[in-house]
Amino acid sequence: MDENIKNMLINAGVNVEEGVARFMGREAMYVKFLKKFFEDGVFAETVAAYERGDLDGVFAGVHTLKGTAGNMSLTPVYRLSCDITEEIRNDRSSAAAELIRDQIELMKQKYEEIRSIVSQIN
Repeated sequence: MDENIKNMLINAGVNVEEGVARFMGREAMYVKFLKKFFEDGVFAETVAAYERGDLDGVFAGVHTLKGTAGNMSLTPVYRLSCDITEEIRNDRSSAAAELIRDQIELMKQKYEEIRSIVSQIN
């Protein structure tokens, strides 16, 4: 992976060193799975579930994202997924829905920022 791309990912909150270590130091394999993360439809399905007011669908989606993002060391997506998962698990009130909306919007921004960087990897 190009040093510039690596630095951009780090600046976006990705723990690249930890992510590569999870793939036994095999950077090429980490990059392969990093690209696959942004190709699957879980994030889009999660956002769609949120937009139609399906908290069970949001919960399922962020729970999946939490695991995958954690394994890939995509720290911002992982942390937001944890927060949303716990919020839905603990509170389904209108106040919680507002907090979840803000967290979903922030996750969309971070997801897109990281996806944009990953798309530059050859």
